[in-house]
Amino acid sequence: MKNQYIVVKILVVLLGSAITAFGILCFLAGGKGIDPISTFLLGMMEHLPFAFGTCSQIFNVVVLLIVLFLDRKKIGLGSVLNAISVGFFINMFQNIGIDTYLPTSSWMMAVLGPIILGIGIGVYLYAGIGAGALEGMMLYLSEKTKLSMKWIRIILDASLVLSGYWLGGMVGFGTIIGILLIGPTIEWTLRGLNFAKKSIHKFQ
Repeated sequence: MKNQYIVVKILVVLLGSAITAFGILCFLAGGKGIDPISTFLLGMMEHLPFAFGTCSQIFNVVVLLIVLFLDRKKIGLGSVLNAISVGFFINMFQNIGIDTYLPTSSWMMAVLGPIILGIGIGVYLYAGIGAGALEGMMLYLSEKTKLSMKWIRIILDASLVLSGYWLGGMVGFGTIIGILLIGPTIEWTLRGLNFAKKSIHKFQ
């Protein structure tokens, strides 16, 4: 029974990672700017000979190691799975052409992108078997500063955008939308999932 429980949690992490990857592609399709992490990753690509998904994996592993040094309790199986699988799903979705069916240069995508991305992050955090790289940093700083997760995430995203722009990454109005929406959406998703869980237990 315990093994089955772990398998379910792993599947939740993978589902959340896939949703996150799709949200990133929606951001890219919108053409109004991209999500904060992608802004930084595209800046990385100006200096490294790697594909977008590979740069995502490098970024996640490096930040994951920093979080491991700061607070190893934030790291678990889900952390490793997320660090690897988001880049994998981005590459997979692009290889099978899913991104070609998304509306391009669309304000709808510019708004849906950060919402879908935030939902994906909230879903894999809900599994409770380790935070992803940036999310682990978000949780650590939230605990240390006593600020809510959404504000810490907004600060982290803004820092990534500034760094990515300096490296040569693309910044647009949609990027600002991402800074403002991703953190709150993560918080709302976690609250919604916890509320749903409590409601289900209450009626059992």
